[in-house]
Amino acid sequence: MAKKKMVIGPKGESPKEIVDNNVQIIDVSNFFNYQRAINSLIDYLNLSIDDMIAGFTRSDQEKFSTPNKKLILNAILESGFYEFTKYKLKIISESKEFSDEKKFLEMMERVQGEIDLLAYLLVYSRMSHRNLNFDLFLSLLKGGLFVDILETHEKIVKDMQKRAQSLNKDNIKENVKVNDSSFYI
Repeated sequence: MAKKKMVIGPKGESPKEIVDNNVQIIDVSNFFNYQRAINSLIDYLNLSIDDMIAGFTRSDQEKFSTPNKKLILNAILESGFYEFTKYKLKIISESKEFSDEKKFLEMMERVQGEIDLLAYLLVYSRMSHRNLNFDLFLSLLKGGLFVDILETHEKIVKDMQKRAQSLNKDNIKENVKVNDSSFYI
């Protein structure tokens, strides 16, 4: 696409309109839509974590106070959640069903179910490490615990798919058993 610009002639002549054929216009709308989708999934993770924390006792809820929750979120973003969401969105965008609105919404529900499972694993991992101080828990997340959580997440997702069950907030607690005394998965 040619772009017009105004320039003043070499001898101070009046401005002239010149057509520049070398200007390239890049459509970045898809990039911003992609970033908005990633931010929506991050927000959804926050909401899912909040829902799970709400069922705990007051003392356990303090393990996830607002400043601590923000630090946990930063640690998991640094450890791979951002890449996880990019990967899930890439799978959806490359799917043949991407253009069918109903199929697209079903795929996004699956991703939300996977994020619910991830939130569940994160919350109960923190509870299983409740004796550790918060800084040490963050170090664990950055040092490989989050990668372990993602591996466990993937195993559970594959197992649920084999059993033809969908992931959602309701059936995660039924299908992922946690020992009540230690919160280990």
